[in-house]
Amino acid sequence: LAHGLQGKLAMDRKDYHAATDHFIACLERYSTEEVALKNLAFIGRRMGEANDHAGAERAFRAAIQFDPSATEPYLFLADALMRTGRADSSIVLLDHVTAMKPDHADAFRLKGEVYAVYLKQPAVAEENFLKAFELNPNNVSVTDNLGVAAFQRQDYPQALAFFLKGVEAKPHDARRLRNVSETYRMMGDVARSEEFAQRARKAQEVGPAK
Repeated sequence: LAHGLQGKLAMDRKDYHAATDHFIACLERYSTEEVALKNLAFIGRRMGEANDHAGAERAFRAAIQFDPSATEPYLFLADALMRTGRADSSIVLLDHVTAMKPDHADAFRLKGEVYAVYLKQPAVAEENFLKAFELNPNNVSVTDNLGVAAFQRQDYPQALAFFLKGVEAKPHDARRLRNVSETYRMMGDVARSEEFAQRARKAQEVGPAK
């Protein structure tokens, strides 16, 4: 497993391209080497965070090649493709994940984001967010997006219900408090709108929610 060791050393010095080469070479000889597979996903994420999208894509594709049954690298690759103008290809990958694992809430969440932000299809986005919510009702990113979708449709009671879930989970988040305030304002409840606006201002003064 010399390539595995060299890959780890390269990873430690943050030479992620060299690390990718070594882990791929390791997997070409030992295709089920779990540490090398995990490290490919890790360095792919690190390269993505550094906006090295080509490097991240190569690492994720290699992880998928050697272990096509693992869903995590598909999601990472879909996210990378989404951020580099290939939203349609991202959807293809996410559809593959949901076909493999129909209860994969994060895949539906990410599909919702792709449709909402990149493909500008709000109705399809909402369908996917609703599926993600059905599978995992505690994901505040999903409830935030569902609140936005309902607000845009002017269904303010439903928007409020979703936005309040976000505030319940993160009561000192200024952005989420402002969402509730604005929704109450649109519903004509001035007193409640001001109450949450004050809470938002206080949260903003204290700093970002933890």
